[in-house]
Amino acid sequence: METNEMIDKLNSLIRLDNDALSSYNKVIEVIEEATLKAEITRFRDDHKRHVSVLSELVKSYGGEASTEQKDIRRLFLGGATALQSLFGVEGALKALHTGEKITNKNYSESVQWDVPEDVKTVLKENYADEQRHIRFVESALRDKVWEKR
Repeated sequence: METNEMIDKLNSLIRLDNDALSSYNKVIEVIEEATLKAEITRFRDDHKRHVSVLSELVKSYGGEASTEQKDIRRLFLGGATALQSLFGVEGALKALHTGEKITNKNYSESVQWDVPEDVKTVLKENYADEQRHIRFVESALRDKVWEKR
């Protein structure tokens, strides 16, 4: 993969993680239960770290890291999160699940890119985070945690 194409693709992931940050911030506002809120906050912090690390990679390869809050292709996520958050914890978790399916798909594809090893390592680490996020959200939805707390 050419360097400029890699930078464009990394910037797309940065925009995706920025959108996830926005969604997580909205969900954190509606969750009151401390343990669930702490876990969701950790996931939000993972997305912050993704943005930071990906931005440093882009800069190290001579690019300019995206500072956009949203990727236009994923613009609906923030709105969907806001709407579903109105329906309480279940709606908020469903919104996160929608977002995590998208981030997992994108990171799953990214680990297949033909990129330098330092980039590949970061993409694999970020993908592992995304897999952990979606497993937790699916478990929380399956177990109906909002009814037990």
